[in-house]
Amino acid sequence: MQIREILKEIKYEIADKCFKADMDEAFQMGIREGARFAAQKITFQLDLQSEKIIMTKTEKKGYLKAVEVAKEQRQIVKAETGALL
Repeated sequence: MQIREILKEIKYEIADKCFKADMDEAFQMGIREGARFAAQKITFQLDLQSEKIIMTKTEKKGYLKAVEVAKEQRQIVKAETGALL
């Protein structure tokens, strides 16, 4: 190992010891915010597209079922991540 690689590893070990709780909290916040953003974006697009496209009765049933599944999954994501959905 080169000295540069050794120093890099030491730097990461020090950061891990000193800022572990902060880094874990930031990671969890990123997960929550990512889940919130994705769910919000998907729900918005589902609502928007339902107004734009013309569907047959069968297509409309399938679309409504997809919306229902998305809402169910949204609750699961909320429970698993703690995101404010």
